[in-house]
Amino acid sequence: MKFHLVFLFPLLLVGSIKQPVEMTTTDRVAFAPGGTIRLSGSVGQLNIEGWDRPEVEISLTRYTEIESLPARREEVTKELGLIHVSTTGQGSKELVISTGIPPRNPFARFFDGRTKWDLDYRIRVPRDSKLVIQHDGGDLTVYDVAGDIDVHAPHGSIMLMLPDGQYSIDAKCTLGDVYSDFDASTKPAGTRKIDVRVRSGTIKILEMERRLPTGAQHAMLPHVGS
Repeated sequence: MKFHLVFLFPLLLVGSIKQPVEMTTTDRVAFAPGGTIRLSGSVGQLNIEGWDRPEVEISLTRYTEIESLPARREEVTKELGLIHVSTTGQGSKELVISTGIPPRNPFARFFDGRTKWDLDYRIRVPRDSKLVIQHDGGDLTVYDVAGDIDVHAPHGSIMLMLPDGQYSIDAKCTLGDVYSDFDASTKPAGTRKIDVRVRSGTIKILEMERRLPTGAQHAMLPHVGS
């Protein structure tokens, strides 16, 4: 009996080895500065950064781990490809970015415990865009966006790193903490509006110039799995 146990135990370990599966797509759409960008249906890690180009760049990485079987890898790769980002309103003053996830039946194995998937968004927008974000769960970071920002999320860590300026801030977290570098006193008319609502998590509103060393250049963090 001891002889058989010595050989069966390594086999069980081999069978439990997981291999990463990852897919990244990048889309770009022309969009004039000063417009409104609406995001809905996103889930996972959402990162938004302001830049000087008159366009929006959307990179979405989907990743998971599976048993190291070639047939299973091909199947999961196809399923990851069913998660997609769509945009409407190109060329206008409003751009809508939404995430599409297939219905439960053809996608059930992603929810039954056999496969766990994650999403990582890297989105670059004209710096003075107005953001209206309905995030469905997960962490959110906004960096160097100077327009109004409206965020609603059920849970997660929300961090806004804003350029120096005058802001009217209204941030509330039902279960969790709120911190801001900016003065919460009443601001004059014409100031930028920041409205953040999270049911469970944390909210941090930080001033870029205070948080980054002089002369430092920001680079968006690589997605998980790179």
